[in-house]
Amino acid sequence: MPRKARLNVPGAVYHIMGRCLDHLTLFADDADREQFLSLLALYLERTGTKCYAWVLMDNHYHLVLRLSDRKLWELMKPLNMHYAHYHRKKN
Repeated sequence: MPRKARLNVPGAVYHIMGRCLDHLTLFADDADREQFLSLLALYLERTGTKCYAWVLMDNHYHLVLRLSDRKLWELMKPLNMHYAHYHRKKN
């Protein structure tokens, strides 16, 4: 059974967490972190989303975001997809 659609409220603040399965390493070094943050900056600008805080751990990340009138997936899908392509190519 599919999950229910996420509630998207323009102007709402969201705590987002993303992690690897099986405790695999998501950010092995500073180059990985810089790549993720540059992608995050790109998609924040494209969607008009504000980022109030971020934390990058070895196997997961946390973001505190205020949505614009765009949907959350319009930021998260390309961010995660492009970082996954980078990570797969590097490793």
